[in-house]
Amino acid sequence: MTRKENNSSHEIVPEMYEKYKCKVNGLAAAPLIRLLALEEDAPPDQNRPMNGGDMQEANLAGKSGKSRPFDGWALEAARELERRASVPIVSRLFCASDLRRGAAFLALAAWCAPHPEQRIILADVTEAEFAGWLFLEDPAEIAEVLDNRRSDPRSLALFGQEPLARPEQYRNPFI
Repeated sequence: MTRKENNSSHEIVPEMYEKYKCKVNGLAAAPLIRLLALEEDAPPDQNRPMNGGDMQEANLAGKSGKSRPFDGWALEAARELERRASVPIVSRLFCASDLRRGAAFLALAAWCAPHPEQRIILADVTEAEFAGWLFLEDPAEIAEVLDNRRSDPRSLALFGQEPLARPEQYRNPFI
């Protein structure tokens, strides 16, 4: 199923859409321009000033500076989003912290196989905005918007080591 087919007009929880659309759609132009201006070979976290969330991310990262590839559905989703958005995603995720990767895997799962509430939240977001959001937003904020059970940075970082086997598994509250 393509992203376009996932865009259906649900009226299940319109107040949820209104609540979160500003967090996602507010990313629009300026941050995306910053993302596109980053050097292709360096992880984006090294190219912008650190704020409190970034400091916490760096502490939870366990970054060794090595590339950490992943495969399966997450790689396919990242490649497809990269192709559609014309923004480097795969190489950045290979070098990202566990916290950033955990949030990105959760977001990619929502992009591939969205829950009805996630479908509403992501309905008006372009691929370029979504790709920019993955790297410029605080990972805990990404998790809170998509699944508030996953917003704890320490538990979110655990999901960054490797993606789960299937995107639907991110909805399981027992994982």
